[in-house]
Amino acid sequence: MTADGSNCELDSQAILVLSKDLGYVKAEELKKLKADISVVKRMIKALVESLKELVQKSYALRISELHSFHAFNFLLHRGTHPQ
Repeated sequence: MTADGSNCELDSQAILVLSKDLGYVKAEELKKLKADISVVKRMIKALVESLKELVQKSYALRISELHSFHAFNFLLHRGTHPQ
């Protein structure tokens, strides 16, 4: 997935430079676009990291709940099974 992202980034950079070279985008506009892209990339990276943390916390909570359920179930049925 990272390789795809890197390829996409290279394609975007090439398109921006080509647009400037062909006169569709002025140098100042190109600088602004690159700065805007940089901001969006940081925002996306922060979102991905936040989602990773959320998934990890959710997984840990579910494991904890599962352990609690098994412990409760064991205590509940501990005296009802023949020995």
